[in-house]
Amino acid sequence: ALQRRRRQAYFLSRVEPASQILPLKRGGNAYIAAGQPIGTPADLQETLREVRRLSPAAVVVDSPLVTRQYLETLHRAGVLVVTFDHLARFRFPSGLVINPLLGPGREDYDHAAGTQMLLGERFAMIRPEVRRQRPQRAQEPAGTHRVLVALGEHDPARQSMAMAKSLLAGLKGVRVDVAVRSHHPDFEALKAMADQSDGRMELASEPPEIVQKLTRCHVAVSGGSGWAMDLACLGVPQVI
Repeated sequence: ALQRRRRQAYFLSRVEPASQILPLKRGGNAYIAAGQPIGTPADLQETLREVRRLSPAAVVVDSPLVTRQYLETLHRAGVLVVTFDHLARFRFPSGLVINPLLGPGREDYDHAAGTQMLLGERFAMIRPEVRRQRPQRAQEPAGTHRVLVALGEHDPARQSMAMAKSLLAGLKGVRVDVAVRSHHPDFEALKAMADQSDGRMELASEPPEIVQKLTRCHVAVSGGSGWAMDLACLGVPQVI
């Protein structure tokens, strides 16, 4: 949206894998490697230095690791603070709060006077590559039933492996796809598990692979993650 309006964006972050940096730079955007982990006092000072240097129209914060004090400090710096959040953990001092998922709802959020909230179905963000797959899904041939485990990119409770093991043991003849990113703490163990599954389990870690798994599955264990909306868009039954 910013590119369509010819507005430059600066991405102050730690991007992994590094191959994702090039897409950020397309359209004249800039990437600034963050020297500190996000949400730390040192990161806040680094962000404030960049705010003073660049004089941006807004600062967009997208991390569950930031605190209310972190956002308040940015707000006092005189810049519009835009926060992406789906946890509603504290009172938001931000000028704009965006929840890209379907929940929680407005009644769960506490915010300062003047804060604008963009929530619910109208503002939910469905990945365009998923929307484009809806016609292709109708053309999928009948075959072995597939169950997708998609508990979120970070899977904070680390349940992906346990869920995959239970499905493989309890549902004979069913193939299990597990969608996790390469930085998942159990990624290597899941990869080894897939190699030893005689083709009954497959692992998807990159967006094109994950989209393919989304369109091929018959039912999904979604855990309420961002992928839950993508699955809903495709009409896939979900266990949340």
